[in-house]
Amino acid sequence: MFWHKKKKLVTHNGGFHSDDIFACATLQIYLEKIGEDYEIIRTRDEKEIKDADFVFDVGGVHDSSLNRFDHHQKGGAGTRENSIPYAAFGLVWKKFGEKICENKEISEEIDRKLAQPVDANDNGLDVYSSKIENVSPITFQDIAGLYYPYEDASEIEYYRAFTDLVLLAKRILQKSILKIKRQIEVNIYVKDLYEKAEDNRIVVVDKDYQRFELTMSALNLPELLYVVYPSKRGMTNGILSPQEKE
Repeated sequence: MFWHKKKKLVTHNGGFHSDDIFACATLQIYLEKIGEDYEIIRTRDEKEIKDADFVFDVGGVHDSSLNRFDHHQKGGAGTRENSIPYAAFGLVWKKFGEKICENKEISEEIDRKLAQPVDANDNGLDVYSSKIENVSPITFQDIAGLYYPYEDASEIEYYRAFTDLVLLAKRILQKSILKIKRQIEVNIYVKDLYEKAEDNRIVVVDKDYQRFELTMSALNLPELLYVVYPSKRGMTNGILSPQEKE
């Protein structure tokens, strides 16, 4: 019988933010995928950081080859082409996202929909513009704030709150990966029907898809006006394309 040493995942103690929460969730998903055990250590102790297998959002070093994913050092840890700087989540996802998804397109979509907004928020960059005064979208950081213990809370209470949020982030990531994978599969299926159809304005599918799965703009088929699909309620549904709606 072989004994496997647990991988040490180290981040800072005290307060937490969306980027370290999602970075931790990403590492957990990856390590579980490859069958590795792990433990989470929240500390700023230099020896603990040095001895760790993975360090994120602490330590002052960004070197993905050494599994060091901090962005607080002078000069940061790089910026995407669209000007959004990397934070811990984006750095970890950049290395392990495609390995987790086993698909580059899904990994890039997760970065766009989840990692970039989280990284932007952590770096003080506002990517939301409210159209109504005093009304704004709720972010994951707002949710994380609900978990914050009171000022006199012990480190154990902070640790529990952090791990609760990591579990939530894991579920969000896993659900997002499955949803995007499904969306891609549906798009391929409908495009194949479109190419075989006698009339490219109408595609008839034989499955009751969710409305989000038949997103006309994602299909990018200019001649397509309607997708007709069966309903579980015994009716036929049609979805108008953006062109038709205009």
